[in-house]
Amino acid sequence: MEPVQTILESTMREYAWLFFCGAAALFFKGAVENFVSGLIFYLGSDYNVDDEVYIGGTKKARIIRQNFSKTVFYLEGTNRRLIVENRALNRMGIEKVLPTEIAAKKEE
Repeated sequence: MEPVQTILESTMREYAWLFFCGAAALFFKGAVENFVSGLIFYLGSDYNVDDEVYIGGTKKARIIRQNFSKTVFYLEGTNRRLIVENRALNRMGIEKVLPTEIAAKKEE
């Protein structure tokens, strides 16, 4: 029994750092994922502050704030804000109102 116990103890001492690194990686995975997707969204030119967008094709909104972790929308027609983590933006079905559509509405 003693040789098995010695082998287990030495193995646990050798690979304990690997276990803790793996646990830390899993713990910080969400934060890193959110930061990277926020960085891509923030640095990209697809959506900018003050753009008019449609969320899910039905709710008209305006982007009022953008940072690395979240985006804030003002829902027009209501007096509410919608705060969304950037990693969830892909699943929301956001459609951007093109400048030609805005100009056509103003001419009417």
